[in-house]
Amino acid sequence: GAAGNPSAGAPGPAGPIGPMGYGPGVIPVMGYNRSMTPVVFPSGTPGSWVTLNTIHNLLVSTDQLVVKLDAAFQLAFSSPPGLPRVLNITYQILRNGDPVYSNAVIYDQTRTGSSINFKGPVSLTFVDEPSAGSYTYTLRARVESQIGGYNPTVSERDFNASVFQKSTSPNYVYVAHLSPDESTALISYVDPVTNTITGASVPVGVATGGVPANLLNLAISPDETQLYVANLVDSSLYAVHLLTREAVKIYSFEQSWYTNAMLVTPDNNYLYAADLHSGIVKVFDAANKQFLYDLHTSSGENVSLTVSPDSSTVFVAINNMAGTPSARGIVDAIPVGTQSVTHDIFASLASQYGSPAYMEQVIPFAVVGYQGAYQIQALNVQTQDHSPGDIFSAPVNDLFNNQRITHPLLQSPLSMTGLPNNSRYIIQSDVDKIIRMNGNTVIESIDSYTDQREIAVTPDRKRICVLIRSSINQQQSGLQVISVIPAGISTPPSAFIPLASSGGMTITADSKYAYSLTFYPNPSFVNVYSANLISKTAREPLAMPGQVHAVVASYTRHSVISVSSMGG
Repeated sequence: GAAGNPSAGAPGPAGPIGPMGYGPGVIPVMGYNRSMTPVVFPSGTPGSWVTLNTIHNLLVSTDQLVVKLDAAFQLAFSSPPGLPRVLNITYQILRNGDPVYSNAVIYDQTRTGSSINFKGPVSLTFVDEPSAGSYTYTLRARVESQIGGYNPTVSERDFNASVFQKSTSPNYVYVAHLSPDESTALISYVDPVTNTITGASVPVGVATGGVPANLLNLAISPDETQLYVANLVDSSLYAVHLLTREAVKIYSFEQSWYTNAMLVTPDNNYLYAADLHSGIVKVFDAANKQFLYDLHTSSGENVSLTVSPDSSTVFVAINNMAGTPSARGIVDAIPVGTQSVTHDIFASLASQYGSPAYMEQVIPFAVVGYQGAYQIQALNVQTQDHSPGDIFSAPVNDLFNNQRITHPLLQSPLSMTGLPNNSRYIIQSDVDKIIRMNGNTVIESIDSYTDQREIAVTPDRKRICVLIRSSINQQQSGLQVISVIPAGISTPPSAFIPLASSGGMTITADSKYAYSLTFYPNPSFVNVYSANLISKTAREPLAMPGQVHAVVASYTRHSVISVSSMGG
């Protein structure tokens, strides 16, 4: 018969839309070098430089690329009993023979009555921005000084170089504020270069006039694509996609929920939100924007959160003063990804407080580097008689092996910031000094001002910023900027930038600008203040359309501030 003429069938269902990526992609250029041969540092202080690894002829094809350098190696040394032990080592990365990165680490062992056989990892990351060309990168180290019978040796070591496209994401500052009629909560994008609002603001729920100071609490993701907003008025948690400016409500809190602190773990996997009053921390799957479970912490008020850089442990600081000056502050440890809580790492924190209301705001603590590992450190703030304060410290991987550090210069220590090179800076609320430490050793006392409110380090680790509030002696409020310097060198004079602000700060991802809020004595202000950290000058205040509640820039544990973060 005649040939058939079949018709086309109906189209099948469309398949699911595949994932869409955001941000810079990886260029397929990489250099890698591993060595297992031990290298013993030569004697002398300072000793000769020792080359640990080299990557040859890495191609950077255009000026729109950066080189991310990662190094990891094992350091070992030993010492017989009865000797003090201090070892100061500098590490450097060279580009075609010229240093582009330098860091110093002090290993200070205090067990003078026993022998030491130390072996631990050292790791560093540096992003270089060379022009187009071919480059050789060298990792080297040397002993700067040492006390004791050491045999410092580097064994297995890895050196990796990857070439990435430069990020095209704008370097925004995100401000949480109300609409002019105070009916809507908004997130606005501020260009820190021009210090102006850019583009449309993003609604994140309803608001009402006369709301509490911390209506909006913020947390930014490490990849800087998501901003999480806890709105206390409509008891909701929103996720704002920072590139598309789309806000999605992902959770409804209990009506009595009072989000006091939030953070996203550095691996970008989990979001933690702490309630001030219930002793509960809610845990979310950050990738899928889904609630996972509640964590029940020690009895008291959850006042602040921090996390170890390796994403292994989240720490929650708790005030259980219960209206009495003798009650304790507590730090709970939460292994990331589990529903377990290790209670009461440090006993009797802030036991000398004279005013429980002051403790309601924050228990000062931080995760810092020390001897090739991470430590959780908390401060015992003693404000009654300016008696010396304490530092409680424990390794993140051995939390109950804790110790107490005291020093006469620690007078009412208020807050600290730590750097990867084992150094930390501590501000003191009632004393016009800042304490600089290396390891667990006090190095110097830096001149400052009374009523220090907050401390942070710039993302490039080159400057320490301390916010100073005006006080009854007519002292001017402002920002003190201190250079980060190698161990063994005294800190040069710092700069003071006058700012009409009274608490909280955030620093942009490029480390060029610091932003702050004015909220004392009430949260009715609409101005955001900023300073240029390069020229060390104040800039014109930025007036927002409505009452300001919080601001965030780059991803650091010090980047989110709200009008209640440091109290009145």
